Amino acid sequence: MDDNETESSPKYLDGEKKLKKLLKKQLRKGKKGEKARFKASIVIKKDGTVGRVQFTECGYADEYKPEIIAVLQSLAGFTPGMKNGVAVDSWYYMNYKR
Repeated sequence: MDDNETESSPKYLDGEKKLKKLLKKQLRKGKKGEKARFKASIVIKKDGTVGRVQFTECGYADEYKPEIIAVLQSLAGFTPGMKNGVAVDSWYYMNYKR
């Protein structure tokens, strides 16, 4: 899967602001002193569902990572990336800060 080859990147249908608002509602604040933020690479499958999640940076404690992944994988409403007019699995990059 190579994002450089896609004609269009995946997008959240309701927009980035609504996505971050939804995440803020569903994710915990974190423990006192934690930086409630993360950067992740997420596979948006050709059917618009969320696949694999990889953290590139995470200010949450490790114990929260499975919860974050579960919330991300439960998201609906993505349009997949396109290549040659066909939907393909592609990367979506997220930078979340509470």
